[in-house]
Amino acid sequence: MENDKIKVFIIGAGIAGIACAHRLLELNKNYDITIFEASDRYGGRLRSLKDFSNFAIELGGEEIHGDKTLYYELVKKSGGKIFGYWEKNIIYTQYKGELVSFEDSKIDEITKVKDFFEDISYEFNKDYEDITLREFLVKNNFSKEVYHMANAMIGVEVGTDLDKASVWGFSDISKRWQAGEDNFLISNMSHMDVVEKSFPESIKKIKLNVAIKNIDYSEENKVILTDANNNNYFGNKCILTVPITQLRKDKITFTPKFTKEKQTALDSIQIDATAKLILKFKKKFWSDDTCWILVKGNVNCYWPTAQGKDSTDIVLSALVTGQGCSNLALLYKKSKDEFITDILNDLQIVFKLTHLKSELIDFYWHDWTTVPYIEGGYTFPSVKEGNAREIAKKSISNKIFFAGEAFAKNGHIATIHGALESGFDTADELDHTSKSLHAKY
Repeated sequence: MENDKIKVFIIGAGIAGIACAHRLLELNKNYDITIFEASDRYGGRLRSLKDFSNFAIELGGEEIHGDKTLYYELVKKSGGKIFGYWEKNIIYTQYKGELVSFEDSKIDEITKVKDFFEDISYEFNKDYEDITLREFLVKNNFSKEVYHMANAMIGVEVGTDLDKASVWGFSDISKRWQAGEDNFLISNMSHMDVVEKSFPESIKKIKLNVAIKNIDYSEENKVILTDANNNNYFGNKCILTVPITQLRKDKITFTPKFTKEKQTALDSIQIDATAKLILKFKKKFWSDDTCWILVKGNVNCYWPTAQGKDSTDIVLSALVTGQGCSNLALLYKKSKDEFITDILNDLQIVFKLTHLKSELIDFYWHDWTTVPYIEGGYTFPSVKEGNAREIAKKSISNKIFFAGEAFAKNGHIATIHGALESGFDTADELDHTSKSLHAKY
């Protein structure tokens, strides 16, 4: 009996699924694990662009948020060089036609945004309503001249915009945050390099191009998976690590169906349009000490992509979320020339430049909303979300389990380390239910 295997299926080969498999193998060698990945690559929302510049550019998760996480330690153990760019550089922002320091500005309107951001993120002197960021700005008489700053620092940071992000929700995850305060980049490798060096045995368990369409958990101690080609897979337990978008609209069906409470909770967790924009120039037109550049327009936040890296390439990156992303996606589909003209015009205004298009070498637009089996960025704290994540995370009949950034504890949603920790936590949860179970198949 002790030689029998417990068959565990993991759906989704992002960092949560890979980490989950790793932890299960650590806990018990009698787990027979298969990771099913619907696409032709593993990594989920980790992906790098390797031919655009002389260093790998992250198209998905990029920052390491805090130095008190398992992932931070994994990066160091893998040989990653960590660069604390917030600590070393300055955030610049557009204000009434000028580019000024966000942190050091004595302008009252900017100070008001800065004080709000410091309190909602770190100080917690005030209680915030469960209203959108825009509603908060209007209610508290913030000047429209600073809306793009608030959106960049809060809306874009959580993967949406000021019309959807909950001020209370942002404050809540900040209060529960345990990862540390600084933000870091890896200067000598990509996040996928870290994953591949850290979890080689898990990666061997992945089956690519297998899209699971139905999960039948109606029988005791048994789950049956059916893929898009009507192949069946028989096992004992199943862990879902796919993005929230894939647990809606019958992308994957379940037998029996989830309870109304469960499905309502899953539907309440929001994920918005998200893309990465990469621009490569002949000459640098920003200051050497630049951390972020906050600008008006569809793109609110840029950063120098090569900071901390041994490279002379002149590259700007931007995370584009919410309505700004949707606006640019339509332009990109209509005309790539109109798309890049719109973007460069906004940069020309803030830097007081002309003919910036002649200085552009190349650009790259990676819209995660259009990527099959992902279809969005990452989950954000939305208005009236309540305890939806706790309800959605609960396992079903000790057979169906959930992991991923959406279910990260300690306020660590929407982060690489949150996805990693969720994978480990769910593996521990599953292992606890498996002590007396022996496989029948």
